[in-house]
Amino acid sequence: RNFRGEWKKESILPSSVWNEVPWYLDDGTSRVRVAEARSVEDFTFTCLPMACGGEVFEKSIQTPIQEKIQLDTGAKTLGVHKIERVLPIGTCLTVVGEVIKDEAGNFVIQKLYGGHPFYVSYRSVSEIIENFRETSRFCMYASAAFGLIGVVLIAKHAFQYMEFKKMQK
Repeated sequence: RNFRGEWKKESILPSSVWNEVPWYLDDGTSRVRVAEARSVEDFTFTCLPMACGGEVFEKSIQTPIQEKIQLDTGAKTLGVHKIERVLPIGTCLTVVGEVIKDEAGNFVIQKLYGGHPFYVSYRSVSEIIENFRETSRFCMYASAAFGLIGVVLIAKHAFQYMEFKKMQK
């Protein structure tokens, strides 16, 4: 609702909730469960080619008191938009994590302890390694450039200080 009290059609996403169902990697000989894949470090997980499994809009049912509160705040909840995304069977993935056995003796890939990264990507291991090489090369050149700038600034200040001392004598 705007300052004149008129309702304007706008929409914002006040919150986003992600639910993950148990899923498995299967190479035809065995399958391994992947635990807590939402905590992945690799950004490409969010860019995986996931198909839309279903989409539904559930209209919000509110009591008169809730409607009055929303009228006073100037925002009205229309409902919940649910989208289900699924990874098609046969999609090739690379998962880097810790492999453990659960209580039933099944293998599980999970996030490493000690803050190490957990990767789920459609890229191969060699592509992931090459990406790290490019990133480390960039960081090496950037650190060398910043180091050189620091040396130049220190030399400039030292030179100005020596000139200042000569002028005082």
